[in-house]
Amino acid sequence: MSALAVVVIGAILGGVVQAVFAARDRKREARAAALIVGDALTEALMRNHEPQRNPFRPVFIDYGAYGVVWDTERKALARTMAKDDFQAVSKAFGALRVLGKKDAAGYDLSDDVFDALYQAGMACEFGRRALHAYSLSRREKVLLAVQRRLKAIKQRIEFRRMGREWQRARRAEADADDGLYRR
Repeated sequence: MSALAVVVIGAILGGVVQAVFAARDRKREARAAALIVGDALTEALMRNHEPQRNPFRPVFIDYGAYGVVWDTERKALARTMAKDDFQAVSKAFGALRVLGKKDAAGYDLSDDVFDALYQAGMACEFGRRALHAYSLSRREKVLLAVQRRLKAIKQRIEFRRMGREWQRARRAEADADDGLYRR
């Protein structure tokens, strides 16, 4: 093999290795971003349901803190998340932004505010659900797949057992009916 072929093969292999490491780093970065953003949405959801200290003014969420988290991590999430999942998370932060604007405007208890609180809570929950799959490690994904598969197998076994019992009961019923008609 000539020296030129060795150099070309080495360059190709080096490029492949670098591409694999870059993909692994992007996945790690996206997982970390999903964990951080999911944690922020969980905190926002908990604060959204926090008991109100002043009954005449609802508890508003400080959007500024959550906006910084979203602005920092959204590029990493956009690279790896499906479009619908990303939009669900983006909508959650948009709903939090609406609450922040209402708080800055000094809104008090009104239907508009309660609707915004409800919509923010729902959007945060949908965002958290969308982020869940992206925040799992490879090991956790494998364990989840195994658990789902075992559950499906147990269900099939149970359905077969129930089917056999149903057939036995039908045969016994048919035998009892035959006994009545033979007499």
